[in-house]
Amino acid sequence: MSLPSDFISRLLAGGPGTFGQACNTMLADGWQRYADVGSRYVEGAVKTALEAGFSGERAEDLMLHALRLGRNFAAEMALIPALAFTRAAIEHGNRSVQPSGANNARVVDGKPVMLPLRFEAAKQGWALYFPDAEKAQAMLGHDGARFEVCRFGAKAMLVLYGIDFEQTDFGGYHEVGVALWVRPKDNPTVAPGTIVIRMSVDSEWSRAASNAIWHFDKLLTPRMAPTYRAQSVTFPVDDADTNALAITLPRFGSGRSTGVPLQYFTVDRSTDPRGGQRLATVFHRSAHGEGMQYGGDVQLRLGDGTGRNCFCGVDPKMPVACTCESLRELGLPALRPFANGWAEHMNGRVDAAFALPPAPAKAEATETSREIPPTASETTPTSPSPRRRTARPRP
Repeated sequence: MSLPSDFISRLLAGGPGTFGQACNTMLADGWQRYADVGSRYVEGAVKTALEAGFSGERAEDLMLHALRLGRNFAAEMALIPALAFTRAAIEHGNRSVQPSGANNARVVDGKPVMLPLRFEAAKQGWALYFPDAEKAQAMLGHDGARFEVCRFGAKAMLVLYGIDFEQTDFGGYHEVGVALWVRPKDNPTVAPGTIVIRMSVDSEWSRAASNAIWHFDKLLTPRMAPTYRAQSVTFPVDDADTNALAITLPRFGSGRSTGVPLQYFTVDRSTDPRGGQRLATVFHRSAHGEGMQYGGDVQLRLGDGTGRNCFCGVDPKMPVACTCESLRELGLPALRPFANGWAEHMNGRVDAAFALPPAPAKAEATETSREIPPTASETTPTSPSPRRRTARPRP
């Protein structure tokens, strides 16, 4: 089933009020985005024209700059309906059990944490792969009983990423992760999101707070400094161990995006290591100096499973198989990425987690199982029918 039809069916089932609220959210969000994007590009065009007038910039350079701005403007405007729909799907399709009222304060290790978490400056790179869906489903481990990978034919969507968080409410730190795009098995009307298979950071405070607030199950690998070059960057799980996972991504792009909602699924295992309550968290991401390309020169290094500083060495009791070995079973690194992207300047916020809604109630009675009052002939005892004697022929 497709997401739009599932989402609309859920809204209609909720009644005219729910459907009207969702439509209002989409219209308001779309209008706000159109106004923000339009005003920003108008301001940029005026600023460029004024600077060109004083600097005497060449006409051909101005034309190239104008074309680049026009391309980015068209791309952002084209994405607005999809982004507005996504926000409505998350807010009205997923949050039926979100507690009402402000719940924006947490205490972790005796320290107060205010939500949403803000990250003011970061750099991010990612690579997208389409491996076999059945093998990707196996990477979910215990969570595979309640989540399923989103299928594109016989393929699933796998993402490897690295982030350099330069300035956040948690301070600066680095992060490397492996994630799959999934949806809850028992509720296909919930908007799809990402579930992180493995994630490492080099900040103990970030690890402790993220695990306590959002249940991301982050690992701590304290040597994760990325290596920057003019055209690429390498994000390692351990920068001093050549037997640990590392990914090298191109740095490029002049595009811009605003307020893109990204949904992540986690599981609160505090009461049940194999089960727990399913949660969703929404990231709101903006960036400039970003680009996306198909293919691309992405270099992936996988450990052999014996490294003491890779995912498996840091967490030898993790409930799924060695991450690097699982990626090899999916065909990596020989499998080339379908696409990759980079954002030189990224910022945004992370909302509080909320519980996923339960599965839609199923009708208890069907046409074949509905109880029908018995008829009189079914309740009144009947006497056995008399035996008929057949005339025997005389000898």
